[in-house]
Amino acid sequence: MEGHGFFHYKSGKTFLHQMTPWLKLIMMLTLAVAAFYCPTIPCIMVFSLLIAFSVFFLKFSVLDIVSDLKPAFVYFLLLYLASTLTKLVSIGDLSKFRPEILMPDESNVQTIFRFLLSLEFTSIFFRTTTSVQLNMGFRQIESAVTRGKSTAISDLLSLTLNFIPRLSDFWQRLDRAWKARGGKNGLKKIRSLTPLLFKTGMQEAYGKSLAIRNRT
Repeated sequence: MEGHGFFHYKSGKTFLHQMTPWLKLIMMLTLAVAAFYCPTIPCIMVFSLLIAFSVFFLKFSVLDIVSDLKPAFVYFLLLYLASTLTKLVSIGDLSKFRPEILMPDESNVQTIFRFLLSLEFTSIFFRTTTSVQLNMGFRQIESAVTRGKSTAISDLLSLTLNFIPRLSDFWQRLDRAWKARGGKNGLKKIRSLTPLLFKTGMQEAYGKSLAIRNRT
């Protein structure tokens, strides 16, 4: 599915769009995991190069990149708030407060950049791979492992990964409906829309599972 939403496919004719699906899938999984073991400075450098590569070669828009990296920004905010609150509680006496306490921990910064790098690798994969190619990649890997014996594993794995951008679509539709009715951003919105998102996602997953079952 093409669009600006989270991890949506973006059409193109680059070598990544045309790469063999199973090879691209293995590369994505390997690089996404390896990113969490990358030292901070190389991590920042590789991340910067990937952003430039995404913008100038793959033609991703700023909106595409921000949409895919948004989870890392939210995670960093929660991590920073939790860390800062822990520091403030630990000093006990506010007279001992120092501005350095508000600085983010080096370990947290390292974690966030690793998370950003992993997300960017994943983003490049999803935005250059259609759902058909994704399913084909899993089938090719499964065929090589099982020596041609057919199982439902590849379908389940591709369904799971394809479900990620679908959840983004569901949320955007619910968000537009909420705002059309005069709703505002806040805890009330999250409390009201989250059950609907869960319900819609379960209905979609059930429908997909029936389609897979009827095909086998």
